[in-house]
Amino acid sequence: MPVEESLTVIVGNAQRHYAAEMTLDEFLLTDSIEGRLLRVPIGELFTLKYGNVKVTASVRGKRYKFERLEKDGTFALRKDF
Repeated sequence: MPVEESLTVIVGNAQRHYAAEMTLDEFLLTDSIEGRLLRVPIGELFTLKYGNVKVTASVRGKRYKFERLEKDGTFALRKDF
């Protein structure tokens, strides 16, 4: 069942914090996470998807890369080893 969690997104050298609906196990043992960013303007989604800087994400202290990000805010993250 999806719950609202904090998603930290690192864009270049700047950190941004977003609310996201994600289904997570207690210990984050999976290599990928799917979810949906909440209340993010379309312009910011465009920047995250098409910007010319490195974008990574952090969930509960673990690093991920965006594997997919759609204009409705749905995303897939893959562990950044």
